[in-house]
Amino acid sequence: PDSLLSPTLYLHIMNQLNGNQAGVLVSMYDAYEAKSKRNARWLVRETLPTLGLPPMEDEELRNVMEEVGITSDDDLTFQQIAELVSALLFPALRPPDSPELHTIECFEALGGGADQTGEVNVQDLKKHLTTFNLQVDDDVLNQYAKGYESFHETLNAAPQPEPSD
Repeated sequence: PDSLLSPTLYLHIMNQLNGNQAGVLVSMYDAYEAKSKRNARWLVRETLPTLGLPPMEDEELRNVMEEVGITSDDDLTFQQIAELVSALLFPALRPPDSPELHTIECFEALGGGADQTGEVNVQDLKKHLTTFNLQVDDDVLNQYAKGYESFHETLNAAPQPEPSD
């Protein structure tokens, strides 16, 4: 894959999905892995009704994939498929490509204020980071993931996940 999404964009995407949609996303990726990570477009097209979306022509789906930076049907990461599903479900809500905006939105989604005041719920943050196989030491979370500046530092300290085989 060309790139992996930042931890803040992972959180942004997952906070947009309801529990059912997140479950469908995880099941979709499991099925994709079972097919040796081939033909993602077909799998996404077959899953659209489960997500409550109308059928989509192959060319239309290819255009959305290109819009989110996916150039192949093969060897996609979970994060790339998550971004694709998010773009399909919420085309009007896709934020501008601003890492700082993603960080502020994530801070707000986890209990902080949009004006960068308040604190995040550390357990919620840990749950979201774990969902995406991002490992951050508990001491780091407890020490730094409170106010906005600390939250920002914590997310920047989270390592990018390795693509799974």
